Amino acid sequence: MSGTDKKAERPSRPWRDNLEAITVSVIIIVLFKYFTLEAYKIPTGSMQPTLMGWTDKENGGGIFDRVLVDKLSPHYTDYDRYEIVVFKYPLNTSMSFIKRILGMPGEHLEIRNGDVWRSDGGNAPLEVLHAPRRIQDTQFKKLRTANEWKLDRTWVETDGTIVGDGPGQARFPRRSQSVRDHFSDGYPGLMVDRVKGIGKESATNAVGDLRVTCDVEPAANCDVVRVSIQEGRRTYVLEIPGPAAAADAKVKGIIADDRSDTADLTRVAESDVRFEAGSSYAILVQNINDRVTLEIDGDVVLEFDVAACPQDELRVRSGIELATSGGGGEFQDVEVSRDIYYTASSRQQSSWDIPEDCYVMLGDNTQDSSDSRDWTLVGYRMKSDPSIEIWGNQRGSENPVRTAGADGSGPMLYFRDQLGELHVLREREVESLGTKPSRFVHRSLIRGRAIVVVWPPYVPSLEVSRLQWVR
Repeated sequence: MSGTDKKAERPSRPWRDNLEAITVSVIIIVLFKYFTLEAYKIPTGSMQPTLMGWTDKENGGGIFDRVLVDKLSPHYTDYDRYEIVVFKYPLNTSMSFIKRILGMPGEHLEIRNGDVWRSDGGNAPLEVLHAPRRIQDTQFKKLRTANEWKLDRTWVETDGTIVGDGPGQARFPRRSQSVRDHFSDGYPGLMVDRVKGIGKESATNAVGDLRVTCDVEPAANCDVVRVSIQEGRRTYVLEIPGPAAAADAKVKGIIADDRSDTADLTRVAESDVRFEAGSSYAILVQNINDRVTLEIDGDVVLEFDVAACPQDELRVRSGIELATSGGGGEFQDVEVSRDIYYTASSRQQSSWDIPEDCYVMLGDNTQDSSDSRDWTLVGYRMKSDPSIEIWGNQRGSENPVRTAGADGSGPMLYFRDQLGELHVLREREVESLGTKPSRFVHRSLIRGRAIVVVWPPYVPSLEVSRLQWVR
C-alpha cells in the first residue's frame, strides 16, 4: 500500500475540523474589528443632533446611535478638519470619546463670538473658518418658526407658507429681539419639547449666523423680492428683480449699517437673474462665518464677505426679513436655521497653540460637551514619597470622590488616574498638585473615522430616522 493510500485512510476528526474553522473565524473577526471596522455606541449628547446619545427618562426611552468607525484608512491618509473621529480620552485612556476635529497640528485656534478662527501661528493674521457646504448643511440647526413671524396686515402665514396679497414684509423672530442658541434647536419635531432646558447655557447667546430657504412665487406686479439677514447693527439685504422690475435691474446685495452710509457697500451680481410671473424659484440666503450667500435654484448668484460682528452688537437684533415691493408674492416651505454657536465661557479655554501631531476636538452640541475647551487634569503627590505623582481627569464631584473614612482616620479620596485605574487614598497622606489644562488629542490616541450611523434605522415613537452618513 502506497503512502498516498495510507493518508487517504486516516480517520476523520470532525471536532478538530470544526474547532479549527471556529478558531480561524474568530481570528479573522478580531483582526477585522481591530484593524478595519468597529461599531461604537454614542453614550452622551455631546454631538447632538449630528449624533444622538440621549436618554428620555420621563418617557422611558431615548436614542443611542451606533456608528461604524473606519480604523483602516487613517494608516494611509491624514485626518482632515471637520472629520468626526473616535479617540481615547486623553485624561482617561480607558474611555473613548467622539468629537469633531476643529484645530489642526501646528496652528493657532480661537473661539470668537461663536465662530472658530485660525492662523498658522506666530504673528500670522487670524481668519475665520469656512466649513465645506456638506458640513454647513449638517451644522445648521432648524428653528421652530410657526406663529413666530411678525406680518404686515395683508400678509398671512399657514403651515410654513407666507402669502402677501400686496407689498409688505414678514419678520422673524416676532417675540424676541434676537435669535438665540436654544439647546433644543435642530432636534426632530417630536423631540423638541422633551429636551428643552437641558443645556447648560441654553439661550445665553445671540446668533447672527442664519439661513433661510423657501420657494418664491412673485405676483405679476412685484418689482423686487427682498430677503434680509440682520446681524447686530448691520443688515444684509439681497434684492432679486421681480416680473415688474426695470429691464436693466440686477440682483443686489446691500450691507446696510445704521451707523454709516451704505452707498459704497452695494454688491451687484454679474449674471442677469430675474423672477418671472407664474414661476416658482427655490432660494437660499445665509450669513455664515462672515460670508453672505444667495442661491437661486441651487446656483450661487451672489456671495460676499463681511466684517465680523461683535457679540455685544448681536444683542441689538438678529433675525430674518422677507419682503416684496410693487406687489405681493408667495413664500412656500419657509425654513429658518442657525449655525452652531461655539461657546467659550470664563471657565473654558478659547485660545490654543496646538502642538505638532495634536488636534483640538469640539462637540457639535457646544452647550453641553466635554471637549478641548475644558479638559483639565488634577494631581496628587504622595507625602511619603514625593517622586510619586498621580494625575487624572478633573470631573467635579465625580473624580475625585471624597468620603469620610470608616475608621475615623480622616477623609478618603477615590481617584481614577489617566489610565482609568482607581486609587483609594487617605487625604492626609497626599499633597494636592492643583490642576493643569490638557486640551489636545495626540494622533496616536485617535481610533478612527466615524462614517455611518447604522442603528437605529427608525424610532417610531419619535418619528426619527437615524440611518445616515456621518458628515
